[in-house]
This record gives sequence, structure tokens and C-alpha cells, in this order.
Amino acid sequence: MSLESPKNTEIVVIPGTITSIISSVTETKVQPITLVKSVAAAGTAEPIVGSSTIVKKVYIQADNSNTQNVYIGDSSVDNTNGQILASRDSMLIEAEMDENIDLNEIYVDADVNGESVRITYWS
Repeated sequence: MSLESPKNTEIVVIPGTITSIISSVTETKVQPITLVKSVAAAGTAEPIVGSSTIVKKVYIQADNSNTQNVYIGDSSVDNTNGQILASRDSMLIEAEMDENIDLNEIYVDADVNGESVRITYWS
């Protein structure tokens, strides 16, 4: 069997070869990683992780035991800016196809010491 490609180049398909090529491809599974970040000092922005962590997608949820809001943003985040998350509120941040997210550049602040966020990310 042969097919015409858009550039008029002939593609020859040998029966059985596609099956063996597909079966030889190694499957890579992406496992989510979950952690909890507690804010030590209310009014002080803290990175959600301690070192550079490159990911494609991150899900952040305010802990259900929080009594006040938490705030997600950059290193200047406080209770006057950033994304406000009340208890159980959540947000999803996804990178564009050719971009990445560094979790060390995402910060959290809170109205009360000890409030926390649950973080799930995929590399």
C-alpha cells in the first residue's frame, strides 16, 4: 500500500511494521506529586517550595481547616494582591506547550499564622 504525502513524496507502508514500531515505544507515566505548604508568619510571602522545581501544571487548594484567606502570587503577594483562596478554594496553573512553571516563583501568604495550601503538581 502507498500513500501520497502533502509534498507528493510517496510513503510506502509495509504490512506489520507499524504494529511493531508502536509496540516498541516506551510508555512514560507522569505521576502527580502532592505536598502541603504552611505559612509560618502571616503577612510574609513564602515560596511554595524551597528550591527551583520545574513543572507543567500545578493545582493549589486552600486547606479545609483554614480559618482565614490565603493569597497566591509572586514574591510581593500579600492580603492586598494576588489570588485570594478561602478555605477549600482552589486554582489550576498550566504552562503553555513550550513553557514551564517554576514552583519556587509562586508564593503564598495568609491572614493567620499556620494556614496552609495543598499543592499537587505534574512535571
